[in-house]
Amino acid sequence: MTRWLLAAIIGLVIAALHYGLPGLRRGDGSAPSAALPASLRWLAATLIAALLLGAAVGRARPLPPLVALDGSASWTRGGISGARWPEALALARASAPDSVYLFGDSLRALRASDALPADTRSSARAALERARDEGRALLVVSDGESADLGALPAGARVRVLRRAPVADVAVAAIQAPERAIPGDTIEVGVTVRAGERVPAGATVSVGFEGGAFVTRPAESLPPLADRALTVRVVVPAGERERALRAIVTMAGDAEPRNDTLATIVEVTRAPAAVLVSTSPDPDARAALEALSGALTVAPRGYYRVAPGAWRDAASLAPVAESAVRDAMARASLLVLHGDTALFGAPMALGRGALVLMIPGEAGDEWRARPGEVTPLSPSLAGIPWDSTPPIDLPVAAPHGDWTALVAGATVGGGTRAVVTGGEAGGRRRVVVAASGIWRWRARGGASRQGYDALWGAIADWTTARPGDVRPTLPARRWARAGERIDWRRTGGDSTVAVVLRDDAGHERTIGLAFAADARDAQSAALPPGRWTAAMRGGSAAFIVNASAELLPTRATLRDTSVAGAAPGVPPAPLRDHWWAYALPLLALCGEWILRRRSGLR
Repeated sequence: MTRWLLAAIIGLVIAALHYGLPGLRRGDGSAPSAALPASLRWLAATLIAALLLGAAVGRARPLPPLVALDGSASWTRGGISGARWPEALALARASAPDSVYLFGDSLRALRASDALPADTRSSARAALERARDEGRALLVVSDGESADLGALPAGARVRVLRRAPVADVAVAAIQAPERAIPGDTIEVGVTVRAGERVPAGATVSVGFEGGAFVTRPAESLPPLADRALTVRVVVPAGERERALRAIVTMAGDAEPRNDTLATIVEVTRAPAAVLVSTSPDPDARAALEALSGALTVAPRGYYRVAPGAWRDAASLAPVAESAVRDAMARASLLVLHGDTALFGAPMALGRGALVLMIPGEAGDEWRARPGEVTPLSPSLAGIPWDSTPPIDLPVAAPHGDWTALVAGATVGGGTRAVVTGGEAGGRRRVVVAASGIWRWRARGGASRQGYDALWGAIADWTTARPGDVRPTLPARRWARAGERIDWRRTGGDSTVAVVLRDDAGHERTIGLAFAADARDAQSAALPPGRWTAAMRGGSAAFIVNASAELLPTRATLRDTSVAGAAPGVPPAPLRDHWWAYALPLLALCGEWILRRRSGLR
């Protein structure tokens, strides 16, 4: 309407310029009869302006509403007998028989064969976008657990059909180390979630396949709340990838499909990181604790308490020197403290990254501060260097491709390198040449955060290329149906071909593409089951568990109606009508004839 009004004003101005100015007369000097020619000029100018402005003709035509029916498996949680899916299906078909769509994993037209909902997600975003694009009113029929609707358009409605509360308890998450050594005891974190009815007498059992399970009670579970438990489990013998399962049980549990969650733990005698100290001191102990927090797999530590006498850092149990040598040779990250040449040239030990900790000597007082811009700089940027305690430096300064940390003498000036790094032969090396850095951690507060940031940066950079011949690994050894699979780059390859095989022998080949400096990639979601990813250099297993749609979830939607009407089909633009071109031409021709008859030029 605005465009038409503007076009009419333009047409009026053009007509006034030709017929509304004084002095226009016929040849005999009498006032001209210009009303009809002026009207024709106004009509032609208005239509031409409307064409140029893109004005439309007619009114918007309403369309039937788009009915979006939640097709996720959450309808069937607790059994289909008590579900309101048949009611939801009938409501959707009665509202718009020709425009009913299922949403969840994808948006598609409802078919007669869609008897039971089975989607692994409840994403309604595609339905919302389609209704907006087509100018339709939207009716969403859901069980209330679709969380991504966002702002609803005018004329939209949401109908929520909630089922009666049921007693349910489920395993929502599991946390376990990626790697473990046979015979070790590991801590497994299990998150248990209660349903709408508070369960009583629930227990959680955690164990490896083929081994004994450890059972713990899961008490005090509020409705629709999570409870985190920690269970200590002994790793069985045998070096291979093993499934670790957490199972929750409860009398009267209405949904057994969400009671188990499994992951894969790589059982091997090759530790991910090893710290070997020939002269145990607070620096060695603090570094081992910091690495435990920075790495996903707890490091192993060995202390030499006397010539030829070694102790395990965790238990202080005696360890043979041959076992220490074996652990160093197989570690992806080797940290040597004290006499770094005790076992020979450090770079000749092992196959992974190397960190050398060279103790300092008491003497002048040195204060640490950042060095040049290095791979560690982003993590060191927030350290309050003025509040960190002083450190002691060795006689000889370390050398490397870059220097991340330097120290300045508080008396007499001078600057020395403290933390240097570099890379040779595909192996990364960092040298930490100082004693007393442990005081940063002991002081607490900002100093402790600075210490943890330093060792976290060292761990991140050195393990960015772990000593693993496999070019990629699953970033997490468990996922849920409907979730994309995350992959972590472990080698230098930018493209990796992976063959995925499930327990039934079904195979599919995928190609992972990593950007130049990216360490992460994703692949499509997989059906539930145990999958083995075969690639150049070996394989890695992971488990796809039941969909998260089967977990007890708090309803986020309510019955809603949005005022207004949907846009519908917009009127056709004037330029689409043939008469919009013919009528201005006829009007101009008629005006010319009338002007000639009136004696006007």
